[in-house]
Amino acid sequence: MKATTLIEVLLSHAENSGDRLCVADDTSSYTYKELLDTALRAGTLLKKHCPKEGERVLVECSQDAGFIVCEAAISMAGLIFVPVEHGAAPDTVSLVEKETGAALFVYDDTKSSKNRKEYKTDCPALALSELLQTDSEPLDGPSGRSLDGSAVSQILFSTGTTGKSKGIELTFSANLALGENVMCGVEMKEGNTELLPLPLSHSHALRCFYANLLKGCSVVITDGVTKVKHIFELLDKWNITSLDLSPSASMVLLKLSKGALGRYDEKLDYIQIGTAPLPEETKLRLMELLPSVRLYNFYGSTESGRSCVLNFARINKPCCIGIPAVNAQFMVTDFDRNPIKSGPDNIGLLASRGPMNMKGYWLQEQLTRETLRDGYVFTNDLGYIDDEGYVYVLGRKDDVINYKGINISPDEIEAVAVGYKDVEDCACVPVEDETSGQYPKLFVRVKKGHTLDRKDLLDYLSAHVDANKVPREIEEIDLIPRTSNGKLLRRELRTRTP
Repeated sequence: MKATTLIEVLLSHAENSGDRLCVADDTSSYTYKELLDTALRAGTLLKKHCPKEGERVLVECSQDAGFIVCEAAISMAGLIFVPVEHGAAPDTVSLVEKETGAALFVYDDTKSSKNRKEYKTDCPALALSELLQTDSEPLDGPSGRSLDGSAVSQILFSTGTTGKSKGIELTFSANLALGENVMCGVEMKEGNTELLPLPLSHSHALRCFYANLLKGCSVVITDGVTKVKHIFELLDKWNITSLDLSPSASMVLLKLSKGALGRYDEKLDYIQIGTAPLPEETKLRLMELLPSVRLYNFYGSTESGRSCVLNFARINKPCCIGIPAVNAQFMVTDFDRNPIKSGPDNIGLLASRGPMNMKGYWLQEQLTRETLRDGYVFTNDLGYIDDEGYVYVLGRKDDVINYKGINISPDEIEAVAVGYKDVEDCACVPVEDETSGQYPKLFVRVKKGHTLDRKDLLDYLSAHVDANKVPREIEEIDLIPRTSNGKLLRRELRTRTP
C-alpha cells in the first residue's frame, strides 16, 4: 500500500535500508535508522512538555541536520512543527508564538545562545542540543496523528506580497505530495546526494529534503553559498550529485566561483532553482558552464508548492514556467475567477489544484475562503497556457499596465529587453498618463563597460514586441531593486515616476 505520509516513508527506509545516509552537515550525520531512533527519543521529551496532540512547537532554524531530526521528532510526538528563521527578531518570534498559541519554543543554543535572552516567549523553552542528546526512552512508535495524511503537519509563516503575516497550514499528505512534485520534476535517480544551502525555515529547502527522503536519497546541509571554497569541499567530500539554489544564490555562486562550477559538469546530475524566476543571463551562464547537467526552475508558492517545473536546459521560452508538476493541475481565470480559454492574446489569472495545496491559513477563515476554492489556490499571477500545455507567467495583477484599455504585462517587455546586448537587468513599470491612462517605462541596468544606445534599444524592442508595448521612456539605473530571492520590487521604481 502506498504511503500517505513521510513518516511512513521514514519508517520503511529505516527498516529496509537503515544504514544509508539520510542527512548530514559540517559536523554531524544521521543514517535513516539513526534519524528515526534519535527522533523517537526526542519525541518522548517533547511529549513531556506538550502532552496534548496537535500542540504547536516553535523551532528556531539551526540550518543543520539537527533541525531535520527536530521536525521528525515533533511529527513522531503528534505535534505541529512551526519553524522560524535563525536569529529571528524577538518581536517576530513573539508574534508567531502568540498567533499559534505555541506550547514550546526550541531554540538553537549552538549558534544563538547570546540571542536567547532577547526572546520573550510566554511558553517554555528547550535547547535544541538537549532535545537531540536526551537519553529518554524512545516512543513505542510514531503517533497515530503522524500517520494521518489529513492532519496538519506544519504551519509555515509567510508575508507574501501583502506584508501581513500568514500562517499556512500543510498536512502530512501535502508534504508527501510536495516531495513527489520535486522528486518527479527533477527526475531524481537512485543514490542522489543533494546539497541544500538555502534556509530550512522556508518551504523551498524543506521540500527538497522531502523529495530526497521520499526517494531514499541523501541530503547535505550547509549555510549559504558565499563560502565558495567550502561549497566545493562539500561537493567533493560527499560526491554531491545535485544542488538546490535560489536565483540570488545562483548569481552569487557564479560570480564568486569565477567559472569553477564548470568543473562539476560531469559530476552533477541536476541543479534545481526556485523561490523566483531565474534571470535570463543566469540561465545562459549555467547552460554554458554545465552543458551536461539538467537545469530546473520551479514555480510555486508556500500555499501551492512546486506546482510547475521547467527544464530550461531543454526548452527555454520567454516567460515560460514549464509544465504542471505530477500532482498539479492549472487553470486560467478572468479577474472574477471564471475559467477562460487562455492564450498569448487572452491572458488571465493562474490557479493551481492538487494534493500539495495548503489546508488553509491558520485562524484566518476569510482569507482562506478568498484564496482557496474548489481545491484551487488562486493567485494574482497573470499568465496563460499554450496548446502544448506549457504555462506562462507574465507578471502580477497589480503590475499590469493599462494602455488605452489594453492590459500589458511588464514581464513580457522585460523578457525581451534583457536579451539586448547592452542590458544587464531591467524592470518595466506603468506611468500615469491623461491621454492613454498608463504607458510602459523601462528601467535598465547597463552591462559594465557598455554604453546604452536608446534608439537602438527601442528599434530592438519594436522588432520583438507589439507597437503598443514599446516603452515610451527608458531610464538607466545603477541597480534594479530586488528581494533577497531575486523578485523584482517594482513598487520602489514606481515611486521614481511622475
